[in-house]
Amino acid sequence: MEDGGTGSHMIKQLSIAFLLSASLASCVKKPAEVPEPTPDLAKKILVILNEGAWNQNNASLTTYADGTTSQQVYEALNGEKIGDVANDIKQYGGKIYIIVNESSNLLVLNASTLTLIKRIPLFDGGIPRSPRNIVFNNDKAFFTAFDGTVHQLDTASLTLEKQTKAGRNPEGLVVQNGKLYVTNSGGLDYPNYDTTVSVIDLATFSEIKKIPVGVNPGGIATDSQGDVYVVARGNHGDILPQLIRINSVTDEVEDTLSHQVFSVKIKADKAFVSYNNASFDDPQLRLFDPLTETIADTLFADLSSLQGYYGFDILEEDVICFDAMNFSVKGYAYWFDKTGQLKKKIAAGFIPSGAIIKN
Repeated sequence: MEDGGTGSHMIKQLSIAFLLSASLASCVKKPAEVPEPTPDLAKKILVILNEGAWNQNNASLTTYADGTTSQQVYEALNGEKIGDVANDIKQYGGKIYIIVNESSNLLVLNASTLTLIKRIPLFDGGIPRSPRNIVFNNDKAFFTAFDGTVHQLDTASLTLEKQTKAGRNPEGLVVQNGKLYVTNSGGLDYPNYDTTVSVIDLATFSEIKKIPVGVNPGGIATDSQGDVYVVARGNHGDILPQLIRINSVTDEVEDTLSHQVFSVKIKADKAFVSYNNASFDDPQLRLFDPLTETIADTLFADLSSLQGYYGFDILEEDVICFDAMNFSVKGYAYWFDKTGQLKKKIAAGFIPSGAIIKN
């Protein structure tokens, strides 16, 4: 923050600049705007979700295919903005689902055209529910909301069918063994975090158990053997993050696999964990083998050039990592192949945080 003297000096500079720009406006031509390239939606393309800055209403979609990057794709195709703080993007069948947290909406797009099918407002009366993440199972979508609820949506009719209570500020969720496992972060009650995972029976859509897992649970994933992995992120101080394994038959914690793991993702038994140090300036991405439950000693990819590491996603056999820079300028996505070699650095929007390969 600048002091008073520096601030008044800046105001003078801005005033002078404004007067000069006004006097020159009649004799200086504005540069012609270069239109964004239109993505070829018939192709298999990468779609990056840019979360956007809080209260700035600048969430957006970036697409990339065959060397062509397109920005603000949703706005161009739909004539409206996505909304404020987009938290999650997933494709299920012929539809793409986007969770918009601060605007408290769920957007459903046609996967072939990226055009809006339905915008579903998520409010309790006039109070926003603040949705967070979404998963799918047997033609149903399930999503968490920060007001302590979990919801079921029919993916054919796009109608909300059921809701139930979980813990405080539920975030991540997975389906395993006929049950929904939901991480309750309690993040809005900092430093009084929640420490549990809610187990919701899908047949009755009601919570049947809370499993204690550690402070501030967030990321969650599941493997083909029926295990559920949870990252308890700690308190960003004296309580370190840890990776925990839950048996989905007994619904008990069976093992603590590692400390300092800050996120875990598994896709068809291809799995990764990311590490952060206390100051978040040394991100590390490592392969994780859920069959042997071992984490590779070596780094999967070099992330040293990322200025503001903001997570990763698994793209089929490849991996994409997100760089939010300083969170006030547009970021980048780093696309690595299955061997950890950089394929492409892609210019994105504000705070890129998720991606899918659109089929």
